[in-house]
Amino acid sequence: MRIKCLDCGFSEEVNLDLFVKILGGATAGFGFWAWTSFLFAGTGFAMVICVAIISGGAAMLAYKNEIIDWIANEGYECIGCGKQRWTAISPEMEKEMATQERYQRKKEAESLLQTKIDIAERSLKTKGIEFENIQGNWIILEPSGDLKQIASISELESFLASQ
Repeated sequence: MRIKCLDCGFSEEVNLDLFVKILGGATAGFGFWAWTSFLFAGTGFAMVICVAIISGGAAMLAYKNEIIDWIANEGYECIGCGKQRWTAISPEMEKEMATQERYQRKKEAESLLQTKIDIAERSLKTKGIEFENIQGNWIILEPSGDLKQIASISELESFLASQ
C-alpha cells in the first residue's frame, strides 16, 4: 500500500497497512479470548464488551484504507510540497494512475510535436519554399532545383534556421 499527496502527487510506501491488519486481527482475537476466558464475567456487560471489541477489530480490517488516510493526514508532511493532504492507494490503483500519466505525457508530446510541425510548415510557406510532407518526411525543392529529403522535425528546424 502507498499513500499519495493530493497536492503534488508524491507517493511513498506505507507500512501502516501491516500494522492496521495486525492490530485489527489482534483486537478481534482479544475480544473472542475475553469472551471465552470470562474476562469480563460479573460486570453485567460481558457480552456487549466482547462484541464491541470483536466488531472494532473487524471494522479496523474493513476500513484500513480510511484509517491509514486518517493517520497519514494527522501531522505527516509531504517531502515534495510540505502539505499534509494524503490518500491511500492500492498498488493496482497506482499502476492505473501511472498508465494514465504516461498516456497524458504521450498526448502532450504528440501535441507539442504537431505544433512544431505546423510552425515549421507555415515558416516554409512564408519563405516561399515548396515542400511536400509524406508520412512525416519532408521533400523540399531547393532554390537550386535539387530535392532535399528531411526526415525529422529537428532537421527541418535546422534547415529553416539556415535559410
